[in-house]
Amino acid sequence: MTKTRREFIGESAAVMGAALGTVCLGGCATLAGKSAMPMPPASSYRIEETELFIDLAKTPDLQGIGGAVKYAFPALGEEHKVIVARTGENVFVALPDRCSHGSRELNYLHDEDIFRCSSFGRSRFATDGTVQKGPAKSDLSAFPVARKGQALVVRFA
Repeated sequence: MTKTRREFIGESAAVMGAALGTVCLGGCATLAGKSAMPMPPASSYRIEETELFIDLAKTPDLQGIGGAVKYAFPALGEEHKVIVARTGENVFVALPDRCSHGSRELNYLHDEDIFRCSSFGRSRFATDGTVQKGPAKSDLSAFPVARKGQALVVRFA
C-alpha cells in the first residue's frame, strides 16, 4: 500500500520526535552541565571551617581505585563544590567541581585518567588540574588531600 505524502511526513515527524527524545534523555545531563558522579550520604562526611572530612568506610564509591564522588556545600559558595577521585591505591585527588570554561560539573574517567567537563565542549583536565583539551584555557587548582587512617581530609584554603 502506498502512503500519501501527508502520512509519510506524519510518520517521519513521529520517528524524528522519538529519536530526539532518546537523545535528550541521554544528553539532558550534558544540557544542564550536571555530572554523573554520585553524591555520598551526608553521614559519610563533615565540613569544619576550611576542611572536608570524608569517612572512607562510609563512602563505597571511594573504596576502590577509579571511584569518584562529588560534594556541594551551597551555604559556603560555589568554590566549595568538590569532586574527589581515587586515582591509585593510596592516591586521592580533589578538584573544584566546575570547569574553568563554563562552570559545568566534572566527571572522572578513570580509564582515561582525566576529569572531563559535562558540557558540550568536553574540556579535559589531567588529575593535577591542568587543561589537556579546551575550550577551557585555565587550569583547575587541586585541593590538598591527606589520608588519616580511614579518613580523607580535603583542605579548601
